Amino acid sequence: MHVDALEQHREQRFFRAWDGFVAAEHVSASEEAVRRLIDGVLAIGPVLDERTARRLVRQSVLRFNELNDGWICTIEREDICEELDRIIELCGFRRIGWQGVTGDDIFA
Repeated sequence: MHVDALEQHREQRFFRAWDGFVAAEHVSASEEAVRRLIDGVLAIGPVLDERTARRLVRQSVLRFNELNDGWICTIEREDICEELDRIIELCGFRRIGWQGVTGDDIFA
């Protein structure tokens, strides 16, 4: 796990490109959802295993499902998946690879 990189990543804007296109409250809530995921990973620390990391990502996906009242479209979905994959990589695990994941699995 790359703790320093995760801590540094946590402090950035994840969805800056959405500004002006997605409502500010959606951008803010989305960035907070990503920070919550990073906080969960950091709280577990170096003993984090891949199964637990993926469970935390799944919880994050469910948070995004709750936030989505129709505003998450293809571009937003791809951006979210990219951020989730980046966090998995910073944990030291391989990317999830969202191809073949159905709407029932993510952002239903």
